Parts: sequence; structure tokens; C-alpha cells
Amino acid sequence: MMGKIFYTCLGTLLILISCSEELPLISGGNQSPVIYGLFNPDDSANYIRLTKSFVGLESAEVMAKDPRNLYYEQAEVRLDINSAEGYPITSYTFQKVVLPDKLDGYFATSPNYNYVLKGPLDLLFADSFQIRLLVRIPGENLLLSAQQTYCSPPEFLSPRVSSQTRFSLYTSEPQRIKWVDKYGFQRYILVFRFNYINRFEENEESESFDVSFKNESQALSPGQKPGTLLHIFEGDDFLRRLSFGIPTNPAIINRSFVSIDILLTGLTKEYCEYEETNQIATDRSGQPVTNIVGGMGLFALKVKSQLKGYLLDPPSLDSLIKGRYTKKLKFVKW
Repeated sequence: MMGKIFYTCLGTLLILISCSEELPLISGGNQSPVIYGLFNPDDSANYIRLTKSFVGLESAEVMAKDPRNLYYEQAEVRLDINSAEGYPITSYTFQKVVLPDKLDGYFATSPNYNYVLKGPLDLLFADSFQIRLLVRIPGENLLLSAQQTYCSPPEFLSPRVSSQTRFSLYTSEPQRIKWVDKYGFQRYILVFRFNYINRFEENEESESFDVSFKNESQALSPGQKPGTLLHIFEGDDFLRRLSFGIPTNPAIINRSFVSIDILLTGLTKEYCEYEETNQIATDRSGQPVTNIVGGMGLFALKVKSQLKGYLLDPPSLDSLIKGRYTKKLKFVKW
């Protein structure tokens, strides 16, 4: 091949942590800016990853180790918030920062540049507000943009904190998680976060384990009346997942259950399409899904609702401690 383009958005951008995935190589073409960011106004910090594809006659493995091939020296990253009618509300500038070094892999591990906007900013948003990301790269005379329509976090209908503080794994009526399903989210990620303590001879540490489920929206059009979605919390399945996911450790004297949190994240269709397409990117012809005008990658919205601090009722706690699935994990009542 005369030249190789190396898109970093799949290996370096997803989750902003790992850089050890295979290198997707495409012959021919020019350098392109690559953006990845999931924006949640409720987060204490939001990050935008800005990198670039590169072209050269050297091997991709050699070129990827040089950070000059991955990052732009200068860039202005801004977030504009407009009303549903398009009137400006406010604007924020992201700050360029250096994060801890990436994991060893194909790409340069240091410096690990990123752009951050400190929050939370959720009090500034209302349904149908327009969130616009603008990236200007002066040295390259480039202007990139992407836009999302804000949707408020999904509303829990059941359980309600005011009426229930304990979970029961085994009842005649299984626990039902119910929420409002409205247009704007293509998918919901429902997480039961199991919080616990590991005790060792000289110290103890807090840990958590997430049991996750995907739920597809049934809302198909903006004018559709909001419906509801339902997930049944099933005790045996939950304990099996704990037994497979929480590692056994001979150094642990015992463990104590702390609480269960319920987290519900709504994801826009742009993120879902991007994720599904790039999972099979090496099997596809053509370009990956992107919603970045003037470049490649993804800028998408995610919002989260949560109910925190649920306890287990006594029979469920006994099942956690003595049951066939989780007895090996050394949980105790204190």
C-alpha cells in the first residue's frame, strides 16, 4: 500500500481507557480529526477525546507510538446550549488536560491529552434544549460540530423510595422495576449496583459489582404518548451473577453486604448506532457511523437516574450468606 490511514477512534477513544485493540487500517486518504465524547450534564466532569487519523509510509505500529501523529497542537473545544427555538442560553469552553498514561498497547501511552468540562451542569437544561459541540483547529483551518437534543433523565415509577427501602429476592410477587419510556432514548441500561465490604486481616476495602441489563425503547416518534418499560428483578439470576462476577480470594476473611443501588441510563440513537456498527467495523465495507460534521467519531447524550441505598430483607440476606450460589463468597451478617 502507498499509505496507511490509522483511525484511532475505535482503539483509543472508547471509554477513554484502553488502547490495546486491533488497528483498523484503511489504504489511501487524508488526515481527519476524530472525536469521541458521551455528554451527561449530571456528571462532575465531561471529557472530549480529540485525536486524528494519520497517513505515512512507515508501519502503523511505529507511527502510532509518536503522539505527534495522534494529537493536534492547538484546538478550541466549546459547548453551546441553545433553547428549543434556537436562542443562545450559555456557552462553555473545555480545558485541555493531561490524564494518567494509557495502558501499554499500539498507541503512545504518554502524554494522554483530553479536553474536560467541569460540572455538574444539569440545572441549566430542559427538555428539547439543543446541545452543540464545536471544535476549532486553527492550524488546520478546521471547524467540527455535532448536536444533540436534550432529554431529561427517565422517571422511575417503581420502586419508590418513600414506600420501600428493602429488596426481597424471593417473594410471591417479584420485584418490578418500572420507568417512563419517552421518545429521545433508543436504549436504556439498567444496573443493579451491589455494594459490599471485603475484610482482610489488617484492613478492609469497599467494593461494588454491577449487574446490567439492556432494554430497548418502544417510543418511535416525537408525538407518541410516553409509555412504560418493565424489568423483573429475579433473585436466583441475581445471585448467580454475583457468584460468577465477584472473585473469590483466600486472603479475604469475610464480606459484608452494604446496599443495592439502581441506576438507569438513557442513551440516544446516535450512540447506539455507533456502538453497534463499530463492534463489527472490521467486517464492514465503507466508513464507520459518525455524527461529527467535518470529521469522524461520535458526540452523544446520556442521562442517568438513580435510586440508592436499598437493603436486603432478612430471608434474602440469609440466601446471600448461606445459599448455594454465593456461600463461597464468605458473606456474613455484620
